[in-house]
Amino acid sequence: MTRILIFIILFSITRSKAQYISFYGGRIISKDTIIKDFDNDGFIDSAKANYDGGSGFGGTFVHIYDGQEKKYFSFNNDGGHWDSWGIVDADKEVFTVKNKWVRKIARHWLLPNKRRVNPDGFLRWILDYNNSVQDADSASVFSQVFSFKPYWYSGPIDWGERYYLDYTPDKWYSINKDSPILTMFDPVEFDYGWIYVLPNMVTGRPAVVDTLGDLILHRSGNALIGQLGNQYLWLYAGVHACSKFSGIEDAWLDEGLLFIEFVWWASEQELCVIDLNTSRGGVLGSYLGSLTRKKNAIEFLFRNQEHQDVRHTLTYSQLRKHLKPLAGIN
Repeated sequence: MTRILIFIILFSITRSKAQYISFYGGRIISKDTIIKDFDNDGFIDSAKANYDGGSGFGGTFVHIYDGQEKKYFSFNNDGGHWDSWGIVDADKEVFTVKNKWVRKIARHWLLPNKRRVNPDGFLRWILDYNNSVQDADSASVFSQVFSFKPYWYSGPIDWGERYYLDYTPDKWYSINKDSPILTMFDPVEFDYGWIYVLPNMVTGRPAVVDTLGDLILHRSGNALIGQLGNQYLWLYAGVHACSKFSGIEDAWLDEGLLFIEFVWWASEQELCVIDLNTSRGGVLGSYLGSLTRKKNAIEFLFRNQEHQDVRHTLTYSQLRKHLKPLAGIN
């Protein structure tokens, strides 16, 4: 009777977790742990995955045990639910031939199925932004400035896809010389791993939102792509003030400038201005709205240090002046 009961329990677990068995062919001892000699070295290994998070963030945490080396490997893709890209950090030894099985398990649970060798236009824009963004000096009308290198590609228009890239120092620098390692991560701590893309900023049906001469501006969610003939260029990839609670309210072209207006939560707004002739951008500090478009100028309402609501006007010449090259901005 006891054997029958154990069989029924194991059969129920096996059926409920068939996706793990079909991939690994191993024995499940709990809902997320698998025991098996993955690399056929005569030692029993284990792999465990569990999800943890809250209403706005979370991720899968993977722990792999090498029975022969008596060593644990840990990975995770923890982040915001609205993130459109992320990084999975790994030890250098994970990328050795011996640990091919470790990489296979980690990729299966943490990364999209598709692997790319080179970054697409979306990720190139992200890398350029993160390598250049900095606080503007006190005399600037912008709170932050950034730049990106135009990367045109032939049509049709591509709003991104789910994929990942291997990240190793030798391979990454050889394929991405124009955008080195992201400055927000310490190169000593992040030398190996994967970068993955989940274009969550692309939502809704793509639409043409403005034109300027031959330039056509396309928008989908918090993403903007420019078009000239059959050539396309990422102009904005949803990195600033974009989440499940905020995003692009409006976008328009005027006199060689791209304006992107954001709603930040429910009260304040922010404006990003990109000079299309120099591929440099800046973000105006938060304001209260009521933005008015004038000829070669914008007017908006903001609250000063004395907590007074004041209307302010900036001409296009002033905007271009403060988008001049700064330290670290190419």
